Amino acid sequence: MLALGGPVLAVAVGQPAPAISGPDLQTGEPISLEQLRGRVVLVDFWASWCAPCLHSLPMYEALRAEIGAENLEILAVNVDEDLDSARRFLERRRIRLFIIHDDGTIATAYAPPTMPTSYLLDRNGVIDTRNVGFRPEELDALRERIHALLETTDDQ
Repeated sequence: MLALGGPVLAVAVGQPAPAISGPDLQTGEPISLEQLRGRVVLVDFWASWCAPCLHSLPMYEALRAEIGAENLEILAVNVDEDLDSARRFLERRRIRLFIIHDDGTIATAYAPPTMPTSYLLDRNGVIDTRNVGFRPEELDALRERIHALLETTDDQ
């Protein structure tokens, strides 16, 4: 999944987020980061074998419902090698977020160090924060940061 033979440079806070596009794993409809511009976006890398992902995806889905899809979108990038494992995971948990399956290209661009890792993007697609792992007790801080980004105008 990650490039061999040299250092992998992860994207950094303050940089534009690398492009993400592909069919939604559940609906087949095309989705891209570009389509979501104007909203705060949480890009979350996850896998069906990731124990914290059992909790993070439903909590992110609830956060999106609380804040409103017109303001916050979650783009969950699945890194499972076996696509059926990802589908079974989603069916069991009834997750209703944008889900893209990654063939390794997206993870190479972002270089998440572990699962889950999430990147919070401002309304212009710039990386605001990176969260490695998932701890439910940090959800309030994430909520506060999202609200701060929503209050920021483009010229600030």
